[in-house]
Amino acid sequence: MNIKTLLSATALATLPLSGSFAIAQSLPECQDCADSMVLMSWGGAYQASQVAAYAEPYSAITGVTVTWDEGSNEAIAKMRAASEAGNMTYDLVDVEGPDAQRACDEGLALEIDFDAVLAAGSDGSTPTEDFGTSGSIINECFVPQIVFSTTFGYRTDVAAWNGATPDSLCAVFDLENFPGMRALEGRPKRTLSGASVRWCRAKMTCTMFCHPMAA
Repeated sequence: MNIKTLLSATALATLPLSGSFAIAQSLPECQDCADSMVLMSWGGAYQASQVAAYAEPYSAITGVTVTWDEGSNEAIAKMRAASEAGNMTYDLVDVEGPDAQRACDEGLALEIDFDAVLAAGSDGSTPTEDFGTSGSIINECFVPQIVFSTTFGYRTDVAAWNGATPDSLCAVFDLENFPGMRALEGRPKRTLSGASVRWCRAKMTCTMFCHPMAA
């Protein structure tokens, strides 16, 4: 199938998928389509949910074979290497917004006409109306299809905390009141922004960004 590269950012939404086989009769005909495709995602339970909700129903309806690459954490590097080698093997790639923008800017991702390529919503709204009103469309290569969050867990038996419990993002970076080791994502995107929030609070300039943790 090999689209020039990807419809980035959770691009699996571009597939006419459903958990119900009842949509088989409504799938548009596809001329000169390949019988296999390569999808890149993040592995683990996240990817397993995509396999069950997207790929397996789609394969059952169309007969298309789906091969997975669990390399979304290194998606841009992999796509650059494939592009430079003249052998882009990825059809759809699940990446976050910043990487989708980078891929689009570098010509690694395919720009699409959302209203021409994607199906209308159940209420008849166009994809642009459906996604655009929420600000989810950030570029012409990015098709939003999932919402996720970053959550923190903490121990309740740390004597040095004197009975206090962290109640905001700032507390994660507050080693004075909450001493101890942290386990954080090894990439700067969210980790650095969280540390910046903590710095702002210390300077008493942006305390409004220290959002409380959900119960």
